[in-house]
Amino acid sequence: LTHPFIRRSLFILRDKPSFYTHTLELIATVRRSEVTRKFLMALTSGYGGMAAMEMKAHDPVNYVGDMLAFVFRTLSVESVLSLSLARVDE
Repeated sequence: LTHPFIRRSLFILRDKPSFYTHTLELIATVRRSEVTRKFLMALTSGYGGMAAMEMKAHDPVNYVGDMLAFVFRTLSVESVLSLSLARVDE
């Protein structure tokens, strides 16, 4: 979503609030499903070169720690994305 064409398109869509709102809702829906898919994959079969989180289910501290690490990484990526969407000004 950082491509200049997309940024310009979002800037132009701001003049049409209904289209702009619908576009942001579509982006949020796609991002939500992607994050959910990645979390379930990390939980059950591993993701990003890491072992599955369920392999550490016997140790609650490591299990919860892995979940929180995933959430932290995801929040940092999503916050950068949301800030770039909010800063569409050309």
